[in-house]
Amino acid sequence: MPISKEEKIPKEAYLLFEEANQLKDLRAQPLAIQKYTEAIEIYPNFWEALDNRGLTKMDFAQVDFNQNKEAILDFEKSLLINPQSFVALFSIGECYFRLGEYNKALAKLQECLKIDPGNKDPEHKFTKQAIEDTKKRLNAK
Repeated sequence: MPISKEEKIPKEAYLLFEEANQLKDLRAQPLAIQKYTEAIEIYPNFWEALDNRGLTKMDFAQVDFNQNKEAILDFEKSLLINPQSFVALFSIGECYFRLGEYNKALAKLQECLKIDPGNKDPEHKFTKQAIEDTKKRLNAK
């Protein structure tokens, strides 16, 4: 996982981040969210922790659907620090899709392709498929 640009992450924040990652892998979402939050409180520019907290909230949305809205806030904060974050943009689009806000989802997913338009990586192919799925939902309305 990349480290935040130009600044050194305090060791305490990084250790909390690593602990949160382990908790997330164990599907202990509430505890993982808590540890990501603690890491962010120590180092507010920790966009990786914001992204991972958002992803964890998306996982937890299976239990608490409102976590999708909370996740969007994390990804938006991450984008303020790291505007080229494919993960944050795509995840916002996915959250809006889950919430049934297909126009917003489509806009965010299309932004993903602007980050690196010539990219042939699997995530771009997946994004193109997500765009098509979102368009289908919009047409079905």
